[in-house]
Amino acid sequence: MKRKILWLVLAAVLVALAGCGGGSDRPVLETTIESDLNVDGDIFEPLNGDPRTVTQGATVLTGVTSTGEYRGFLSFPLNTIPLDAYIHSATLTFTLVPPTDNIPLEMELVSFQPSSGLLPSYYEEGLTIYASSLYTLPAPNAFNQVSFNVTSLMREAQRRGFDDLQLRVLENRDFAVQGLVELSESNLTPPKLVVVYD
Repeated sequence: MKRKILWLVLAAVLVALAGCGGGSDRPVLETTIESDLNVDGDIFEPLNGDPRTVTQGATVLTGVTSTGEYRGFLSFPLNTIPLDAYIHSATLTFTLVPPTDNIPLEMELVSFQPSSGLLPSYYEEGLTIYASSLYTLPAPNAFNQVSFNVTSLMREAQRRGFDDLQLRVLENRDFAVQGLVELSESNLTPPKLVVVYD
């Protein structure tokens, strides 16, 4: 009889421990990270063979024109997110500067030292692509903002232990249409990354 009671008590304790998850649950948090305006910029490659030019200013350009192609760069410091965090979602939002063309976009996860600034070689051959995602430019909201799900890119940056989420933004390589997307880089409307994690 005593043995039976002991087994029942042990079973109840095990069920209680399983139900509480062992005390390892962490709260789900949300943080908003503004891009580093001192690092962001674009690189233009002229069709006529002239040297590439790097521009860092009030906007970032992405797309193809009759004279060449622009590729944009955005950098988000990840120092507020623990390296062992699980990323539930990551959403990139930026404000468009009208008029903006509706072109397909590609975002590539890259990594470079922010202190070195943007180098012309980062346009193509100077950076490793760790992951990429394709996007259709959505219709902007009333504030000219558009949002993109970049969870897979954020998870890869986290898995690799990157200090920053750095994205090269370009027109989808599978398309050959002309058009420009212009992103605001003002202090009032910087690109923002919203990360939900635990």
